[in-house]
Amino acid sequence: MNRILMASLGFWIVSSLSSVWLNAQTIDPGNRIQIVVRARVSRDSAHRLMYSYSVNSLPQSQQTVQEFRIIFRPSNDSISQGRTALGWDSPGIPSGMGDPFNYIIWWAPIPNQIQHGDSTNGFSYTTTQLPGICEYFAEGNHALPWFPEGMAEDSIPGYDDLTPYGPGIVGKTVGAVKTLSTVGLLSLLDSLNSYIRQARSFRWIVNQPTSDKYTNYLSTVRAHLQAGENGYAIRTLQHVLKSADSDSSSVLASEAYALIRYNTEYLVSNLKAIKR
Repeated sequence: MNRILMASLGFWIVSSLSSVWLNAQTIDPGNRIQIVVRARVSRDSAHRLMYSYSVNSLPQSQQTVQEFRIIFRPSNDSISQGRTALGWDSPGIPSGMGDPFNYIIWWAPIPNQIQHGDSTNGFSYTTTQLPGICEYFAEGNHALPWFPEGMAEDSIPGYDDLTPYGPGIVGKTVGAVKTLSTVGLLSLLDSLNSYIRQARSFRWIVNQPTSDKYTNYLSTVRAHLQAGENGYAIRTLQHVLKSADSDSSSVLASEAYALIRYNTEYLVSNLKAIKR
């Protein structure tokens, strides 16, 4: 028997044994959880933005929540400080640098994991970057697949590739989005317009008339900017800020408020600098 045939036979045997071991197990990924993630953004004493999260595991969840991540696309190296919930661990800084994305991760031992029907807050980080819409990843506690010692671990379809980040669930939230210094004000205005439309689809804005009010404001701002009327653009953006403060107690969820408030503040400060 030649070497190529023997190598092929050996690979087939190992692959077959791996399949046997996998088929003998009940493999449940960590996606048997139903959660609600809420995000809030505020300024600290150094005028940086603090992003804070709470995770509520609904009564329908069949696993405890053992891991929570905020995903940054593109990779974001501006996270200066991370804090964690009581009983949870975190490196406090983003992991996975150099990838198309990176993340800040929190995890907990079994006694401190989020039980179904319970919630945990205290997940936070600080940065100078403006809020945008990003993904979160969460994973329920589950038995890990196992292989006999010395046997190479296979990739398990429907488990390893369940999400881009692991065998859990993925959803949308508000997080720090790296803004390139070369991005112009009109592009930032368009991004904010897009955030408002997405916020409505996620029900962070309670009704369509409220969403339309803000997109109409931004259309007016764009028209002023294109006409070189920066002063009028600033006045309109200041109306946006007042409306957001008023609406935050009724028709804007904390996520929508953060997107509108801090991106509009940034636009106003930059326009004022240009006007001088």
